[in-house]
Amino acid sequence: MDLSGLIDEWIEKLESFIELQKSLRNPEQNRTRDIYGYFQEAGLLPDYAFGSSGPIIIDGESNLITRFSLNEVSPPSTLDFNKTRYSCYAINNSAKYIKTIANKFKECPNCKSTISIFESNLLCPLCNNTLSLENKGIIEPRIIKARRSSFSLTQKRVNWNYYIVDMPKNISYLAGVSSPFICEIAMLFGGVLVDGDSDKHYLCKECGAIYSKESKRSDEGTHVHQPSDQIIGSKFKTRAVIIDLNELETSDWITFKNALISSTVIESGCEDGEIGAIYSPNSNKLILFDDIEGGVGFVDVISNRTSEVFKRAKDLCEQNCCITGCVRCIGSFWRQNDLQYLKKKEIIPLLNSIIKENGN
Repeated sequence: MDLSGLIDEWIEKLESFIELQKSLRNPEQNRTRDIYGYFQEAGLLPDYAFGSSGPIIIDGESNLITRFSLNEVSPPSTLDFNKTRYSCYAINNSAKYIKTIANKFKECPNCKSTISIFESNLLCPLCNNTLSLENKGIIEPRIIKARRSSFSLTQKRVNWNYYIVDMPKNISYLAGVSSPFICEIAMLFGGVLVDGDSDKHYLCKECGAIYSKESKRSDEGTHVHQPSDQIIGSKFKTRAVIIDLNELETSDWITFKNALISSTVIESGCEDGEIGAIYSPNSNKLILFDDIEGGVGFVDVISNRTSEVFKRAKDLCEQNCCITGCVRCIGSFWRQNDLQYLKKKEIIPLLNSIIKENGN
């Protein structure tokens, strides 16, 4: 571990956070906060131990809400907090309230699951396809603007696209399962879910609002929204494992992903929602990762106890609680958009072949 590099990173984060707090809070507010909360919000303490760090939500001029992650409060999400519903409608796009993740990036147009922020990387590490340059920057907002709303407001959630960033080379595999490795995972704004339907939205470069094609003028009527050349997103370092299964049918990948996540949650002892996955259809690989900053090693169980994980997945698929899959077996509240696509009986032969290949 590079301790000097880690300390430099902490100092940079803390200095940046102190400047942010000075611009938002009065001295009395800062004096009444505990040191653990302060360090956690600055990103110096891990989310899995101390809760979520993330942007600060501003309601009006002075009411500050913290401890929510970006994927919960990115505009135009609705947030229920302290018996109040908030409409998160814009980011503060002032330069001091923005963290730049990348000025531009490359994406694999073939597997659509890897990106690179390094100019020297030309090929996708999963499918060996040529990366395509996206002339957009990735920014992480530190301030979210919100307004109080009625509970009759239709709930909105952002549909996030997940990518593995500059995946390390020379990853070893055994029976189609990679050894655990450290990587970065990026989540990029991919649209807005309203009542289960996805709708394309844009970031306004003028006011920082998220708008649809039907709402091209600002709420105040002061300007016409203009699309930004930046995308809202974030990235974090974690641990991951890759499953390489050439015989997996594309139509079954959603079911397979849910079954494997659910079994890994049980076998590793982590909480539901702490393991994420990215599927790369054209390379037929499934990437599972600890969905928390820093990574804990939950996904290591897939490599260390492969047979047990797949046996558990099979047991979950054979439960009689439902026909296709539900939150009692392989589904989850965190993956509720997948529930309608689950076909758990259809992947049992695949799971049997994997278990047999691993000597059981």
